Amino acid sequence: MNLYEVTYISTEEKGNDIAKAIFDSFDAEITNHQDLGKRKLAYKINKETQANYFCDLIKIDGENVGKLEKKLNQNDKILRALILRKSETTVENVLPSIEVKSTEIIKENKETEIIPIKEVKKEETKKTEAEEKVEKVLEKGNKKTVAKEEKKAETVDEAKEKKDKVKKEAEEEKERLEKLEEKLDQLLKD
Repeated sequence: MNLYEVTYISTEEKGNDIAKAIFDSFDAEITNHQDLGKRKLAYKINKETQANYFCDLIKIDGENVGKLEKKLNQNDKILRALILRKSETTVENVLPSIEVKSTEIIKENKETEIIPIKEVKKEETKKTEAEEKVEKVLEKGNKKTVAKEEKKAETVDEAKEKKDKVKKEAEEEKERLEKLEEKLDQLLKD
């Protein structure tokens, strides 16, 4: 017998009783049941806008899974059903064994340091040397980018200064030409 997670949506508040009857017809053993409550559906299913969500862990023979899914989907009170195979080593199953092993290790070697889970998580979040090197390279890259942007800004400023200088020179030349024209007019009049 394999472990499966069966998630289903029912119009009935006691939809788990309907599913349990179907599970029993296939000699399935319910190991865990969760009532996830009534929720609004994303879209209408059989003219229903709300339904009750349930999730069960069951043990059943692999050959009966297809038949079970077909039977669940044929039932009018169950709108949708999804069956996923779970490995026997789920977190719920592994966690107690880890705790047992850790206490056995502590008993065997009393010099073993006990590290609280929070500290272990902090250690896991520390960056590896490779990650630190990558960040340094990125920072250098960012410094280079900043330097490039500064150079662009400098060239833009220089261009503005040149433009202003050329404009000023053009105005001075215009004034000089106007003065020359005035002198020429005076000479021609004389």
